[in-house]
Amino acid sequence: MPAIDIPDHLPPAITPPRTVIEFLVCQDLEEFGDNGLVARTWYWVLHGGGSGPISHMDWSQFDGDGPPSAATLAAESTAAEPPLHPPSPWPELNKARYICWLCTSDEGDEVPRRFRPWETASVPPVTQDGSVTVTMREVSRSADGPTVVTAKASR
Repeated sequence: MPAIDIPDHLPPAITPPRTVIEFLVCQDLEEFGDNGLVARTWYWVLHGGGSGPISHMDWSQFDGDGPPSAATLAAESTAAEPPLHPPSPWPELNKARYICWLCTSDEGDEVPRRFRPWETASVPPVTQDGSVTVTMREVSRSADGPTVVTAKASR
């Protein structure tokens, strides 16, 4: 059983079943330990109290003293750490954000790309003479709608 007490009745914002939460808490505490950002995030998601583990924002004005709402978890999943706090290692910060997202996700939801760093662009093919062509695409939004800019570079 994990070092974090999992309530008999999960908070209303948490959508995965209790068995999934138990498994994930155990797995995350084993990987990241029971004193760091990931453990604090799990405790906060399940019990609330105190400021958000990532943003350090006091969400009690919106959620009271109990566990965070789905809207609060969504906001915390994209939050940046305040500049005056020591930065957390990237794997822990990304996992904490992922926990906040996961707890409000529905079955079948696609995991956002920000949590899939392993999905990088493939290596561009090299021709026999050693040249490489790379195509970059930028999509930006404006009042007129999305704009796609494509650039090719060859070497």
